[in-house]
Amino acid sequence: MEARRQGERIVISVRDHGPGVDAEHLSQLGEPFYRAPGQTAQGHGLGLAIARRAAERHGGSLILANHQGGGFIASVDLPLEPGVVIQP
Repeated sequence: MEARRQGERIVISVRDHGPGVDAEHLSQLGEPFYRAPGQTAQGHGLGLAIARRAAERHGGSLILANHQGGGFIASVDLPLEPGVVIQP
């Protein structure tokens, strides 16, 4: 996990080291009940949808991408209130 401040926003990213997701499915991830074909993890396809909705309700966004070195990255970009201090 990595958290970094970008101006008046904070971006929190989590990366796994799996095979990543086919590019054609990236735009559909985060939709309720969507699971990319070939996924072996158990679940109902709601986790990323809930994370996306929560980020949007707080004025932010969920960014999903493949990592160049392999794996998948999910990032939440959120606004910070003025004066908030982020400790390393």
